[in-house]
Amino acid sequence: MNVNPIHFFNERGHSILSADYLHAENRRLQEEVWELERKVRSLSMRLSMLASDDDEEQLFA
Repeated sequence: MNVNPIHFFNERGHSILSADYLHAENRRLQEEVWELERKVRSLSMRLSMLASDDDEEQLFA
């Protein structure tokens, strides 16, 4: 079995098999998820406000 050692390291040279790296990557990804969830909630609220504004305009037309 041939193992290519380059696959054990990321682009920064960190071992992808170390627990510290995996915990740090998990933390980074969780923070990214939280940020994206905040953006989704914000955009969803904005869309619902725009939809309600359109409904009001149609009532007064």
